[in-house]
Amino acid sequence: MTALADALVRYEAVWASIKPAGVLPLRPGIHEDATREALAREGLPAPAEILDWYAWHDGTDDRGASALPSRWQLLALDEALHQRRRLIQTGHRDAASLVAGEMSAEWYDPSHYWRPSWLPILLADMTYAAADLDAASPSVPVRFWAADEMELAHEGATPSMVSLFEYWIAVAQRCTRWQAKGDSGYWVVDEDRRPPYPPAFPYGFR
Repeated sequence: MTALADALVRYEAVWASIKPAGVLPLRPGIHEDATREALAREGLPAPAEILDWYAWHDGTDDRGASALPSRWQLLALDEALHQRRRLIQTGHRDAASLVAGEMSAEWYDPSHYWRPSWLPILLADMTYAAADLDAASPSVPVRFWAADEMELAHEGATPSMVSLFEYWIAVAQRCTRWQAKGDSGYWVVDEDRRPPYPPAFPYGFR
């Protein structure tokens, strides 16, 4: 078992222990070959961590019921690829609409909006956690992207997917609880008990 696969099993176990409804809305994982083929059709590589990610769960059928203890919701691979295509197209459209000399040079590059190597894997409101598949290693950095602060996605990333989930495991174990509300509920984080936030992480993954 790889480091990320092990972390995801532990993360799900903690999640299930603090949420009475468990994690039932999550879809089963998909085979590594299917992930490789889907990514290859889009011209993307398939590093080990992204294969482990989709082998764990391929998104969810019920976003509201399956938000992670960290508030994020899983995107299925086909939806992630669809969202990536949409974001790339938006970058091209926005760059083409700018008047020459109106903005600094980077805004005329469509990849300033969304780089082709980024794959959105998690969604929270209108922000994404994007797996950066540009790295030539089994580890996959994760970037935080928001439409009104997109420059931040270019400035930093987690070292890997596993480093992000190791932090979220610590948060879930130490200070996260499920607050029931009727037939549903919401996550509560006791901030005074939160473990130190890794200084290299983008701020949006707290």
